[in-house]
Amino acid sequence: MKNIKYILACYFVFINCLLSQGKFDNYQFRSIQETTSKRAITSIIQDKNGFIWIGTNGTGLYRYDGVNYFGYEYNKKPGSLNSNFIYATFLDADNNLWIGTDDGLCLYNRDLDNFTKINIEDVITKGYDEPITVKTIIQDNNGNLILGTYGFGLFRLNIKTLQASLVQSKVLKKFDLLIKSSVKNKQGIVYLGTNYGLLELDLNGKVKQVYKDKFKREPLLDDIENLVIDKYGYIWLGTTENGLIKIKPETDNYQFENYAITKNKILSIIESSQDYIICGTENDGLLVVNYKGQVLQKYLHSKYNDFSLKSNSVWSLYEDKEKRLWLGYFNKGLGVFDKPNNKFNSLESLVNNDNSLQTSYVTSVIKDKKGNLLISNEGGGLDIYNLSNKSYIHVNKNNQNYYSGLDAVDIQTIFIDSKQNIWIGSWDRGIYFLKNGTTRFVNYNTVNTTGLKSNRIFSFSEDSKGRIWIGTFIKGLHYFDNKSNTFVHCDSKDFTDNSIDKAFIRKVFVDSDDILWVGTILGLYQVSLKEESGFKVTKMRDAMFKDKTKYNSIQTILSIYESNDKTIWIGTDGEGLFNYNKKTKKFSNYNDFPGFKEKSVRAIIADNNGSLWISGGSGLTKLDFKNKKSTNFNKDDGLVDNDFNNNAVFKDGNGELYFGSYEGVNYFNPNEIKKAEKAPRLYFSDFKLFNRSVKPNEDASPLIKVIAQTKEITLDHTQSVFTIEYVGINYNYSKKNQYAYYLEGFEKDWNYVGNNRTATYTNLAPGNYVFKAKSANADGSWSNDQLELKIKILPPWWKTIWAYLLYTSILVFLIIYFNKIYQNRFKAGQAIILEKEKSIQSEKLNNKKLQFFTNISHEFRTPLTLIINPLEDILRSKNLSPEIHNKLKIVHKSSDRLSRLINELMDFNKLEFNKISLQARKIEVVAFTQGIIGYFDEEAAARNITINFESKFDELEDWLDPKMLEKYSLILFRMPLNLLRTMVQLLLL
Repeated sequence: MKNIKYILACYFVFINCLLSQGKFDNYQFRSIQETTSKRAITSIIQDKNGFIWIGTNGTGLYRYDGVNYFGYEYNKKPGSLNSNFIYATFLDADNNLWIGTDDGLCLYNRDLDNFTKINIEDVITKGYDEPITVKTIIQDNNGNLILGTYGFGLFRLNIKTLQASLVQSKVLKKFDLLIKSSVKNKQGIVYLGTNYGLLELDLNGKVKQVYKDKFKREPLLDDIENLVIDKYGYIWLGTTENGLIKIKPETDNYQFENYAITKNKILSIIESSQDYIICGTENDGLLVVNYKGQVLQKYLHSKYNDFSLKSNSVWSLYEDKEKRLWLGYFNKGLGVFDKPNNKFNSLESLVNNDNSLQTSYVTSVIKDKKGNLLISNEGGGLDIYNLSNKSYIHVNKNNQNYYSGLDAVDIQTIFIDSKQNIWIGSWDRGIYFLKNGTTRFVNYNTVNTTGLKSNRIFSFSEDSKGRIWIGTFIKGLHYFDNKSNTFVHCDSKDFTDNSIDKAFIRKVFVDSDDILWVGTILGLYQVSLKEESGFKVTKMRDAMFKDKTKYNSIQTILSIYESNDKTIWIGTDGEGLFNYNKKTKKFSNYNDFPGFKEKSVRAIIADNNGSLWISGGSGLTKLDFKNKKSTNFNKDDGLVDNDFNNNAVFKDGNGELYFGSYEGVNYFNPNEIKKAEKAPRLYFSDFKLFNRSVKPNEDASPLIKVIAQTKEITLDHTQSVFTIEYVGINYNYSKKNQYAYYLEGFEKDWNYVGNNRTATYTNLAPGNYVFKAKSANADGSWSNDQLELKIKILPPWWKTIWAYLLYTSILVFLIIYFNKIYQNRFKAGQAIILEKEKSIQSEKLNNKKLQFFTNISHEFRTPLTLIINPLEDILRSKNLSPEIHNKLKIVHKSSDRLSRLINELMDFNKLEFNKISLQARKIEVVAFTQGIIGYFDEEAAARNITINFESKFDELEDWLDPKMLEKYSLILFRMPLNLLRTMVQLLLL
């Protein structure tokens, strides 16, 4: 009975171990290559924003977002850390980050991205300046921080006032007391791990020793490195020399157990979300322990396994929000233990491990009727892999036990025909044929086989008549006639005309319509196999590349495949993927398919859902035609390599796909490929002006807070070139994050920029903008949450509102001023026009007056002429007395003068129009003057005035106008006469 119980117990333990280990299947240790230091990592923690904070032993503190490391070190500048030796990092309930160093305590300021040193030294003595090492930090139920130190006991810090005080207790009085770790249970009791055992800080603030039993007979005095409380309330203690201790110090249910899982220090301990206790040790690797203290798995570093533990000294452990385990090594930096690459299974060639591929360079993979994988590789021969027991059988010239006759090491392809015969094509030894049911390969080569012209075999395919078509290097196309059991070289006229008899053939493929497709380095050919008279060869290259002007560099055909809808898919080396529609007889290129970027299409196959899987030089790509979407997978997703071999692909009856690459085989079920859970959380990582990062409160800096904490930013017109950097926090596939951004107010649509994490803008116009960014995960699922930053660009002073008010005032003034000038000029113009009109009217009036005088003058001249003419006749009479004659003569002279005056009136009109001209003639001036004076003799005599004429000359001749001279002479002589008359009148008065 006891034996049965023992066997059952062992069985259940065994089953439990198997199940437990199963939870860690395919987990891998990954090193975070971007880390900047290999110094020991003492603490790891993740804040509520998703950042991982890493404390080191000598190189300060690091913040990691999955892409970038931001380092914080001690220096003399204000706001720096107080030391580079970080011992503890802690997040309080308000997401404040506290850092314990060998020189005290610091608080991280998120807004300014710097640190504030908290003064706890004054608690010892006012002005105390010796360093106090803070080794552990925890928050009690009252919101105060409890600080465990080396040699200074326990401190309590009020977070609101930042005032510290010492926790008084006899237990803490030891001068060499080292408080190394702390943990708080659900009730709020704080447990302290020290070099003097386990201490308890109760809810009343009292510190007491914890004992191994409820009767307090033996205190727990082991040197404790670390503590954790599991979900059942048990406290797990990682000790320096005594392994692992589990204790539950409750009065009614007191438990204490010691598990000697290691003789080395347990430097770190956590409870995994998978219900394990995980311990990091000093030089004894990583231990996975169940709740019974049993070691389920021990991980050690192996130089032969790239995915093993990176160092056997694990100083710190932390499980993040996504259940990922972070490891801080002693001398290997930061690592991760998780299952991020669980999308693909792999077969690899491992050093010094016979149960692996012979070489990593896999050229072909196929599954035989027994369910084993036949894997050919270059340099190793043939590997047979049993998927059930995960074992290998190597077939080569040194191992002929399983299959004999196969001595080639460089195998290019494997083919299984409809009769389950195996055909193997080698690089330089021809064809190896294994008939179904036998175990010995038969070799056909150019020496022993008539009709076979090349020993370099690249591809096989079978038609409906059972003929095996063979593509070779340089010597073109062959086929094996199953009726005559002979090899035939295709060198008839149709083949030679198209140079297929000497072609370098990469792929031969017989489709469902019994048409042979031949892919060569010089393009694609189609061979009809149904012609009774012979084979008909059609050159397809020109039709395939008709849209390409030059296709010499892209005409190499690497792969050919037919999908269920009878579409022929062709992979090229340089121009990507093509398909051929048999109904329309047209080719289509898939370079524009959303997200598809592969140019070297090396293998093609469809899954059971109708999606196409493409292998190439940049990993695997899935083409989802239903959703018009492509997804690329690379080494970050678990592929052993990004470079795949030509036509090394196979789909088995279960729908699983197998791809051969330069580093092994990847196989998977497409239905089990997991999508990334969600898009990464975005944050702004940097802000640059003219390609220089700016910090808050720097000279001319527009930032008041760090850019990650900034919602709105204001730039002046001189800050015209700025760059915004953003990052999606993702610790599994950070390199495959995709981003898009746009600037609202400047752009109308999103800029999809792949994995680029920067946006730069130059010379934006003044105004208000909103910068928006969004992210997508590795599977291309875009987040609905957008990151936004409001940007206000101020105008230069000459474009401000005050400047525009000034411009408006000046403009109004100028308008008024020029309007005034215009009005004055208008008035002046109107006055000139009025004056002109007045002048015209006056001229018209004068003309009328002149016309009137002219008419009157005509009326006067006629009767005057009638007076003068008889008077002249009388004067010619000799019968008149002298007195009467003289008087009549005077009358005649006056009449003649009056006639001349009338003529002058008539000439006045001519004077107005400048029509009067001088009529000069030669006259005797003295006599002429005497005649004029004679006009006044009678009047002078009547007034008793004597007029005398004196002249220096007796005669004076000159050219003059008599009329004009007479006129002005009369005026001249009239003036003194009038003067005399006036004087006489005055004398009479």
